[in-house]
Amino acid sequence: MDKKRVGHWSALFGGPKPFEYEIKRAKDFDAKWSRHPSLLGNGHRGHTEVDFNGIPGWLQPLWGSDGEWLYIRRPEGVWRTRIPAGLPADSSVIFVQKKVGVSGDDGRMVMGFDMEPTGGWMDGFQQPCAPADIDARRDQGRDRQGVEVDFYAPPLINVVASADRLVVAVDDLFSQPPRFNVEMDWLVATDSRSGRRCAFPLSGQGHEPAKKALNEGYLWLRFEGEFLDPFEVKVTCASSS
Repeated sequence: MDKKRVGHWSALFGGPKPFEYEIKRAKDFDAKWSRHPSLLGNGHRGHTEVDFNGIPGWLQPLWGSDGEWLYIRRPEGVWRTRIPAGLPADSSVIFVQKKVGVSGDDGRMVMGFDMEPTGGWMDGFQQPCAPADIDARRDQGRDRQGVEVDFYAPPLINVVASADRLVVAVDDLFSQPPRFNVEMDWLVATDSRSGRRCAFPLSGQGHEPAKKALNEGYLWLRFEGEFLDPFEVKVTCASSS
């Protein structure tokens, strides 16, 4: 039986681990907490920003709290900062970090209205979300047609430009241009630093425009995220047959 692969998010500790296990291994980080009054007045409490500039990564993080510490998690690590006393219970708390790229713009994610114990990791929608849940959504465990990749990406159907080139938005899967090759009915993208591989389907409903653009040399992918400046990459492969 093939050994089940460990997902990108779960690999931090060698496989899925409980929330309590992960936060015990968090690294201290001197995040900057700053209060911002409401522009509306009328008793509105404004919001609190937590600046985590300096931690690595570009994916939208998970967060959690034990009432004393705020924890932030990405595939690159877990960090913690002490929650200041007197945090208003009805004031939204926002994670802030500069986007990866040249713009200098801030990326933001609302974490909630208090930092009471969460009992587990939460996402940007204030919903429980374990790292393994993200891996599962990326179809991590499967191997199709013998093509070995770390996860399978959605079809190339989110076209954002189609004049002399077909540009397809693919979110924040990579923070720098990957290498491309075609294996079976999949366009495989490989991170040049980590070797992490994902596969975009070239068969099935809606795939025809992207496959035609790939074969004729005018397919581009647009990468962009809340913490990643947009960039576009022309897809060139050794073979696209």
